[in-house]
Amino acid sequence: MSWFEDYKTLEEALPTALPKGLYMLTVKEALVDYWPDGRMRLDVSTNVADGVHAGEFGPRKTFSFGGYESPPDAERKFVVTAEDQITQFVEGVIIMMNGKHPVTSATAVTEKTLAEIARQLKNAKFLARVGRDAKDYPRINRMYPMTYPPPDYTNEAFVAIDLSKV
Repeated sequence: MSWFEDYKTLEEALPTALPKGLYMLTVKEALVDYWPDGRMRLDVSTNVADGVHAGEFGPRKTFSFGGYESPPDAERKFVVTAEDQITQFVEGVIIMMNGKHPVTSATAVTEKTLAEIARQLKNAKFLARVGRDAKDYPRINRMYPMTYPPPDYTNEAFVAIDLSKV
């Protein structure tokens, strides 16, 4: 059928097609789920909001809850505390919401609290410096609120700065 032939190629449709750069992203959705080890997470998916890649899949941002450490046989040892994760979550949500705090009366991280914050994040716009992870997927390296863009951000038609050409 012709509508299959007109569809994007696999390379164009996959989120790996987004080059490194500085982008305005929109939160498409945020979902609460769990890692296989039972730790809760908030998985935020994004789309590019403007510029030459407008409408394309953006990178995901995952906020995890509950500390963890490297496996005993890992070459590089690390420990991530629950407190570190809460700090990253709070800072990340405030940036995504452009300095606003989500409306919640919760005093603990629960599935219900995260679901409410996820609902408030939908359609939020923020700036992100996108790089690549070890598997060559787009990754948010740093986030910025819309009101405090990085110095190299140009507001002219929200064109992404392709860092591979700098």
